[in-house]
Amino acid sequence: MSSESEKEYIEENRKDLKFKCHTCGSISQDDVVFLCNNCDSKEMVEKEGNFFCPDCFSKTTDKYMCRICESTDVKLITKV
Repeated sequence: MSSESEKEYIEENRKDLKFKCHTCGSISQDDVVFLCNNCDSKEMVEKEGNFFCPDCFSKTTDKYMCRICESTDVKLITKV
């Protein structure tokens, strides 16, 4: 699959994820940054058009930051 057709596939199949920030409440996926300093980018896996680090994703602690208030107390609500 070419990189252009791969991008189109991801956009067409991307599931909008819902997040909850302890400070801001419900926030959109666009207001969230994924933080990981442990895993290599080659390890990322695509699930429903979104990319996750398999090691971090399987742990109970989420590695997300709210772009609005910069809190790292952000949880993924959507099941993937």
